[in-house]
Amino acid sequence: MSRVYALIAAGKVANIIEAVSWPNGIDITDLTPRPGIGWTYSGGVFAAPPAEPGPVVPPPLTHSPLMTQEAWLSRLDFETEYLPVLAARKTDIVVEGGFTRLDGSRNVDVRNPLVTILLGILVSRGLLAANRVAALTKLIPLSTPGAIHPITLAITPEPY
Repeated sequence: MSRVYALIAAGKVANIIEAVSWPNGIDITDLTPRPGIGWTYSGGVFAAPPAEPGPVVPPPLTHSPLMTQEAWLSRLDFETEYLPVLAARKTDIVVEGGFTRLDGSRNVDVRNPLVTILLGILVSRGLLAANRVAALTKLIPLSTPGAIHPITLAITPEPY
């Protein structure tokens, strides 16, 4: 009747064979759990290799660089920022050109260099305080209406 033998090399199970007998093998037929290739063997004792680490699970997303254009524009103070910018769009071709690029997309990615350039233009024209740029390029919480999930592209709806 055949038995199962572990062949040891350099203190590790290098191979498992089934044979009637094997002169240099260690009989592991009746061991539970049965050692396998890669197990260590020292002093007559088998030890399983360390468990493989599980997959790295990223933390859940809570913020997004993507938002609807309406959500991004709502970050502007209506009277002191939005209305002056709206007026400048009618008289300043550079301001209008920057916004035209945004108007071509329904969504705003605050990481987009065009957003940074547009905000720089608004600051240089005195339409926006320089200390407001960080607030306008801040990631939006996914729970905020108008936030766009960066993977599914689902838009957080307005509460009704």
